[in-house]
Amino acid sequence: ERRKERKRDRERKRGLSSDSIRHKMWARNALAWMITIALVVLSGRVAAAQQANATNEMDDGAELLPVTRPRVEMAPGIVRRLRTSAVNAAMAGDCQQAILAFRQFVDTDHVTAEDFNNFAVCLQQEGKREESMEEYEEGIKRFYHSEKLHQNLGLLLEELANEDFLQGRAHDAQAQDIANRATTHMTFAMRLQLARLWEKHAGDKTVPKQDRIGLGRKSVAIFCRPRNLEGLTEGVWGPSLVLQD
Repeated sequence: ERRKERKRDRERKRGLSSDSIRHKMWARNALAWMITIALVVLSGRVAAAQQANATNEMDDGAELLPVTRPRVEMAPGIVRRLRTSAVNAAMAGDCQQAILAFRQFVDTDHVTAEDFNNFAVCLQQEGKREESMEEYEEGIKRFYHSEKLHQNLGLLLEELANEDFLQGRAHDAQAQDIANRATTHMTFAMRLQLARLWEKHAGDKTVPKQDRIGLGRKSVAIFCRPRNLEGLTEGVWGPSLVLQD
């Protein structure tokens, strides 16, 4: 009887321990599942936040970059033929025909800064100054360091600013904005020209050091001041401004 009783006690203890083990294992598995679900949710939120930050950074960066017109697909050979036709027409004085040719390839990947400049000049000669200004600005977006584009756009804006001055609109906000933009583009064109001259003569030992544009570094500084109304009629780089500056 005692042996049977001890056997029943051992079986009872084993049963209780098995139930306890099963309970602990279930609790442990449940905790593991809860941790896994929490990690999945947290990682999803982190990924969403990172994506949102990346999108915002891309949007902020996109605001800083110039937005150009959509590109047109065209074979390089066709672009060369259209460019030749446009240049020949412009040299012959037929700006209308040149404009038609430029319009066909100016938004392709094979266009050059010279193409934009010639296109804008033809538009300007035909009296389409607003369209000419748009093409200069579009060309600058794609070829920012084009001295010729900045120079000619500055001259066109200077022409508009001079008309505003002669017609008594020099103090209008729009007229002042045009004058400031003219000065900006003309000044930047001069900086590009000086930088080009520096690149040309920096290594030339025949040029005396005191006559060089810069010494020891490839950078150019331009000191400028607000332009007065008296000097406006002479142009942005009139004789009095050049002598005084």
